[in-house]
Amino acid sequence: MRVRDEQRTLKKMSNSGKWLEKLVAEIEKTLLPANFTVATNEKIFNDDGVQIAEFDIVIEGNLGSTSIRWLIECRDRSSEGTAPGEWLLGLIGRRDFHLFDKVTAVSTTGFSPSAIEYAKGRNIDLRTVENLALESISDWFGPTEFSVIEHCGILAHAELLLDSKVEHEAVSLAIRKFENLDVNALYLIHTETGNALSIRDAWQDVLNKNPSLFKGLKPNGEAKKATIVADYRNPESRYQVATENGAIHIVQIKYHAVLSIKTREISVAKITQYAKALDKKPVAQSVHFEIEIGDSKFDLAFHNFGQKDKTRVSVLAKPSDETQKHQ
Repeated sequence: MRVRDEQRTLKKMSNSGKWLEKLVAEIEKTLLPANFTVATNEKIFNDDGVQIAEFDIVIEGNLGSTSIRWLIECRDRSSEGTAPGEWLLGLIGRRDFHLFDKVTAVSTTGFSPSAIEYAKGRNIDLRTVENLALESISDWFGPTEFSVIEHCGILAHAELLLDSKVEHEAVSLAIRKFENLDVNALYLIHTETGNALSIRDAWQDVLNKNPSLFKGLKPNGEAKKATIVADYRNPESRYQVATENGAIHIVQIKYHAVLSIKTREISVAKITQYAKALDKKPVAQSVHFEIEIGDSKFDLAFHNFGQKDKTRVSVLAKPSDETQKHQ
């Protein structure tokens, strides 16, 4: 069976979730003990399966003999001014109803005087995320631009070899299933993990595990056509396709692709500071570079926690323009 794809495939990350929440979660996770878990966009459902709440960031872990549940809610509404006291009132309700031990409010526009007074009396931690000037990080970060190297693989089409033991009728069902295949659709099931995957995912896995495929290619030089054969003979670690007559195993995929290496320069996009709102004490400063991979955008960030020898690097998927419209 043959499927086609005219899109460039690169190593991709999930593009779900809001960037601010992921930034705060990444910073807090770095500062927490290893036994704590950090989850973003956690949805809560009632006994009937109806969603009743969604939390921006939930942190859980043990301190001594006590378990801690910590809620962090983020607000990024530049057009609405400082965060009002009414927002904090809602967070108190969430903390009490859902039995959180601690709640923190994060705002990119600061807090109104009434919100600050309310937070002091209700034991709510306040944090801000604000933009800084370039000179503010000169003591710990030097470069303002650097080169990005992209290993690109354009998948032209793929040929799937099915297990020879499959009945003819099942093969016909599988062929019909793949006639109008979207390479991003989750048609494949991995027998080892049980995860639903797409042809593009399978192709990307081959690229990630075989960097030697790009050997001999020069950055920004001529691309090369390649046929890569991936064998999946091990029944415990291969792909299968579900049909009405049961699962059909794939024992080999032949990928026909165009490979190339591209480089480009990227500059600092912005610098942010995550700080305690009341005493303005910085928690972390971050230098952000925006990277485009295919149709997706990512935030490559270097985080500093007040020590020159403690810098962490993260790559966060940025929300699409469509996602931002609904935030």
